[in-house]
Amino acid sequence: MKVILKQEIDGLGTIGDIVKVRDGYARNYLVPQQFAIIATEKNLKTVEGEKKRLAKLRANSVALAESLKSQLEKVVLHFEMNTGEDGKLFGSVTTAAVAEQLDSKGFKIDRRKINLDHINKVGEYTVEIKLFQDIVGEIKVIVESNQPKVETEA
Repeated sequence: MKVILKQEIDGLGTIGDIVKVRDGYARNYLVPQQFAIIATEKNLKTVEGEKKRLAKLRANSVALAESLKSQLEKVVLHFEMNTGEDGKLFGSVTTAAVAEQLDSKGFKIDRRKINLDHINKVGEYTVEIKLFQDIVGEIKVIVESNQPKVETEA
């Protein structure tokens, strides 16, 4: 079944793209969630009329993503977590925790857009955030131990 995308979907396409998907995926997910519409003649003509508006919308989205990227480069997140003797965390830093701290700093970022490798040791990390299509911002994450340092006497 061919559908016209109403918003960007990872791995499928961007706004206004005509893509072929399985019938069940279109009927049960894309159309009910209003992510896409079925590609009929009427809908194709409507989309052709909206191509200019969509191009302008994409340009605005790219400009917005670029400005957000430059703002995110200045962001440093600090996490204090329980650790063991070797600096290994009890648990790990999650995308939800990163999204929550970004939200508290005024950035509304969906946690699914955060590309986070396993952060399970104390240290400094760079985390990528997908902002729009191929525009990726980076933030710095510093993980510290909240355990008091025990000095050993020699």
